[in-house]
Amino acid sequence: MSNILRFFTAKVHSSIPKRYPLRTTLAFSSLLGIGTYNWLLYFADNGDVSQVVRAVPSRFLSRLWGSFTGSQFSSHFISLYSKVFGCDMRESIISETAKFVTLSHFFCRSLKTESRPVCSDLPLASPCDGKVLNFGTFSTDTSIEQIKGNTYSVSSLLGCDLPHSTQDRIFHYMTLYLSPGDYHHFHSPADWRLKHATHIPGDLLPVSPWLLKWLSDIFTKNERVVLTGDWRWGFFSFIAVGAYNVGNIRMAHVPDIHTNIADLEAKQYQLDEVIQTGQEVGEFKLGSTIVLVFEASTDFAFIVAPGASVKFGEPIGVVLSELNV
Repeated sequence: MSNILRFFTAKVHSSIPKRYPLRTTLAFSSLLGIGTYNWLLYFADNGDVSQVVRAVPSRFLSRLWGSFTGSQFSSHFISLYSKVFGCDMRESIISETAKFVTLSHFFCRSLKTESRPVCSDLPLASPCDGKVLNFGTFSTDTSIEQIKGNTYSVSSLLGCDLPHSTQDRIFHYMTLYLSPGDYHHFHSPADWRLKHATHIPGDLLPVSPWLLKWLSDIFTKNERVVLTGDWRWGFFSFIAVGAYNVGNIRMAHVPDIHTNIADLEAKQYQLDEVIQTGQEVGEFKLGSTIVLVFEASTDFAFIVAPGASVKFGEPIGVVLSELNV
């Protein structure tokens, strides 16, 4: 593998103007390699998708992608990227694409406060910009839907067992997908107390919705950061799932967590922090997935539909008995 990479890098280096350093050469190499992988994913027959995805070194390619997006050379693609993915630059604090130094800088752009008003009057607000993949209720230590007809274990996702719920409470979950063009910061959806953070290393398989039906247990196999604690009804958890090209997840409350590195041991951090609705929790270096798993009253209800697009701060859940009718 190393000899092939050296040969490939040398060939690419000879085709790039000399004013660009070796880092840019490696970055451009990664762009070509990742493009080839995406091409394979797009054109693979449905029956071969799983084999194609699992055969490719996604963690390695994600590191290369990070090298590319962190290079100055990547800034030449920002304008095109913004147009292809329909990024609304009027919402961004930096509104001109030419002022971003790298693609990574652009991915992690901050938005104007007024562009995302946060609803704090209802118990649950959207933690991010994204698409609602699914939501529902479940019993303790059971499976939930990754996508319709494809399930995975909750305890495997969390890396721990769930507490037993009382008769007046029930477990709920919601899965939100952040596309590459979305705002990549994620925030607290509620007022809660953060007690534990667990970094669980794993794969970096793609989490695009069209692939989820072909790849089982992606969320339990992929690298992720699991935040757990409690809120007014009991258990509350927030899971940031890594994905292909999303090797870097930054956590605001646990800066010691470093993702997509050689360390394969899970690490847990003890915390005791009160987090308010809308407070920043972290950011992805590209789009990925957020899973919420929590206890709530039996008359709690989500007020969005599967497949709906949501913005950070918008209300997504209510307690029916608390509504003023």
